[in-house]
Amino acid sequence: MALDKRTNESLKTASGVLRLAEGYMATGNYTRALTLAKRAIKKSKNNVDALVLAAGAQAILGNTDEAITLSEKAVASFPLSAKAAAYHGMICIVQASRVGGIISPGKWLNKALASFKLSVSLEPKNDRDLVDILLMKGRALTIMPPNLGMVDKGIAALTQLEFILLQHTDNEFDWAFSGFDAILFNNINFYLGEAFSLKEDTAKMRVHWERVILSDPASNFGKIAYEKMR
Repeated sequence: MALDKRTNESLKTASGVLRLAEGYMATGNYTRALTLAKRAIKKSKNNVDALVLAAGAQAILGNTDEAITLSEKAVASFPLSAKAAAYHGMICIVQASRVGGIISPGKWLNKALASFKLSVSLEPKNDRDLVDILLMKGRALTIMPPNLGMVDKGIAALTQLEFILLQHTDNEFDWAFSGFDAILFNNINFYLGEAFSLKEDTAKMRVHWERVILSDPASNFGKIAYEKMR
């Protein structure tokens, strides 16, 4: 995504760098998100937002050991952070899908569920944190094995997130990019499409993936949705 005036202004402050990291995470530029999160960590080693963003990016990039280390530091340093707990849950899901041998994936799934349970019990700092929490929860629970019965909870989280976004304007959340809410809606619809695919509800799956394709066919989500629907 091209940098706009708001983006350039964000690079001038520590909080702005974190907003940009959030933005790049949502648009799928995980390498850039990680670079910015690391920059924020250098300025403040115990910044929970920087730690969880770096952890999330590391997990998606396949660096799960680094991701677990960062997310465990975040939850240990900030035991009352709903956001840290939610990110840790998502990262445990990613870890569960990749490990084997000595470490049982089942243990990571249990850790993930415990983290999401903790996240729900804690109060988010604000609506922006709640957006992150619901996105992580929705993403993680909608890719869990259907027999665990968590997919519907993931769908509920994403549906709640969509409702919250509709109650706010783009400026109210002070996103790093102009039109960032549209990016989040694409994330939501893509994850919902995957969830209904797991539930073998083809009609609802197509509704959500068609929204992604119509909104941004050139994006990674748009291309993947198109290929899956062919």
